[in-house]
Amino acid sequence: MSSSRITRFSALFAGLLVLTASACRPDGAGALSETDLVAIVEDAVAGSTGGVELGIEDAADLAEALLDACNEPGDSTLTRSGTLGQLSYSYVLYWEYSLICSGLGIPQTFSVGFGGEGEYQTARMSSEDEISGSFLLTGLNPGADSLVYDGSFSRNGTQTTSGRRGTTYTTQLTLTSSNLTADKGTYEILSGTCSVFLSGSNGSESFTRNGTLTFLGNQQATLEWNGQTYPINW
Repeated sequence: MSSSRITRFSALFAGLLVLTASACRPDGAGALSETDLVAIVEDAVAGSTGGVELGIEDAADLAEALLDACNEPGDSTLTRSGTLGQLSYSYVLYWEYSLICSGLGIPQTFSVGFGGEGEYQTARMSSEDEISGSFLLTGLNPGADSLVYDGSFSRNGTQTTSGRRGTTYTTQLTLTSSNLTADKGTYEILSGTCSVFLSGSNGSESFTRNGTLTFLGNQQATLEWNGQTYPINW
């Protein structure tokens, strides 16, 4: 066989391999993208997508509203939604809580356990999730400079990326915080860290990521996993 015929045959065979691989790929199973995985973590932090930062605001507002019910456990259903440009979110969460106050009625700690459902949309993906977690909020007393949030926030659901060949992910994400400090006026996270656990599949590949999220203030953080560091902005 001549070298030119061998070259043409090799090119044809390679093309058939590509077509076969594409045909066998399940619907919605695009290539695994590290950028997508980082975005899923970022969206779990941002207030504009119903993340942890908004949860801190919700808790602080509720604690203030409960000052007449100090030291009495309670529960409530929280429904929230919002839109900002291409960003939107909505969720319904059931909260069980306890606001502990001093003998003078000054709030000290606010403990919350929660669960429910939510969804969000960004320019790059949409998501539908089951949401759960628990946390302790301190720094509520007037003399404290900032709020401190310690606890866990989990989203287990499905994300679909935008574009002609969007990828669908099924994921389980948990952020576990350590001494997150937040501004009392804006509720912006100023400092602290979260351990990050993310696992799931894009339909053809499974993945697991363990990392650390370090908050820098000004709605910025760094995510470290798999020996790489990624900037987070929201």
